[in-house]
This record gives sequence, C-alpha cells and structure tokens, in this order.
Amino acid sequence: MTEENATIGGVKVTISRPDNPTGVTFLLPGSMIPLSEYKTTKNVLLGKNQWVLSFYINVMWPPCNNHLAQVNKVRRVFEAFREIHPQLPNCYNVVGHSVGAKVALLLRALPDNSEVLTCIALDPVDQNPAEFTNTDGAGNLSIPCADPCAVTMTLTNGGKGISMAHNAWAIHGRNPKTFLVRHEDAGHLAYTDNGGGTIARMAIPDIGSKEGNEAARNGAHQLIRKLIS
Repeated sequence: MTEENATIGGVKVTISRPDNPTGVTFLLPGSMIPLSEYKTTKNVLLGKNQWVLSFYINVMWPPCNNHLAQVNKVRRVFEAFREIHPQLPNCYNVVGHSVGAKVALLLRALPDNSEVLTCIALDPVDQNPAEFTNTDGAGNLSIPCADPCAVTMTLTNGGKGISMAHNAWAIHGRNPKTFLVRHEDAGHLAYTDNGGGTIARMAIPDIGSKEGNEAARNGAHQLIRKLIS
C-alpha cells in the first residue's frame, strides 16, 4: 500500500493505493473529523483492492450550500482522477460517516448519479439543511434504489444535537427501498477509531458502550467486505 497527499480537481485529497487496485471508493469523514480516525475502515477498503480517496470536510466553509459543495468536490476529484488513470471503471463506491454519509446519499439522489455504484452511509445526519427529511415533505429528495443493497444506511443511538427526525431511520422511512442496519448501544462516533478527535468528542459526547461501539465499527467493516467489490 502507498499513500500520498495531492491536489486533484482543485481539492486536497489523501490517496491510498492497494497493491492491485481494481476500483475506486471515496471515504468521506464526519464534520471536522481527521481522516486518521478512519484508518481501520480505510484498511478494509484497501483489502477490497480499492483506491481510497478522502478529503477533510469543513462544514463551516463554504457557509452556503456546504453539503452540495462537498458533492461537487467528489465529482471533480473523480473526473480528474480518471484522467490520470483512464483504465479505471467510470464508476465509484462511496462510504461516508455523519455529514459524509449525507453527502454520500446526495451523490445517489441528485441528477448525474450514474457514476455511483455502491453507497454505504454510516449514521447519516440530514440537518442544516434537511434535504431528505423535511417534516412537511416539501422538496424532499428521493434516493433511487433499483438494487436493494445499492444504498445501505446504519443507525446508532445518535448523540447530542442529532435529531431523530433527521437520522437514518427518518431517511429510510421516506426511502423504504434503501437497506437499514441498526447498531444497538453504539454512539454516533462509533465508526471512528479513537472517538473522532478532540473537536468531535467535545461536540458529541459518546453515549455508546465500549462493546456497542466496537460492534458497530466491526459491523460497518463487514458491510464493506460484503457490498464493495
């Protein structure tokens, strides 16, 4: 495995390459969470012979249409990456956590989504703004799912500031063709390796048990092994 930091499509990206890459997966972190918090998840993806492309998500900038800006970053990076590696397939997988999971869902829901192969959204948070779970239903996006495993979401016990009206359960309720996995006794940051880093731990105190968090993280890794190829 090799790893480098580069600017691709105008985005600062961490690129991890397995020995024999066959596909591309974007690993999108939660808000303000260091990429180093997802090392074990990245290693699982590398074990599936995936190029792993990641970038830091700052939800404070840009201040307007931030989540859509992250979607556009993914698309720009993939287009530029394929210009460098034209032998790669013209589609990619995406694994996201928290706001990164919402970005993953947006990539499936918005037009021009044909490049997205498999989407795994770990405890997505559809807030600021809500785009799948507006309570009046006005303007909600729909997630197309011809294959029931094309979009898989996980649900934990949540955490401070995460509304049940805008979590994975709420998104699934409006998009029943998605696949939902419940991870009991796990907190929102269960999918990180060391609690999400200083900023995340301060913002969202852990409400999961040690065993529940570990089971959720391992469960996410099992989903990756099963669904991504």
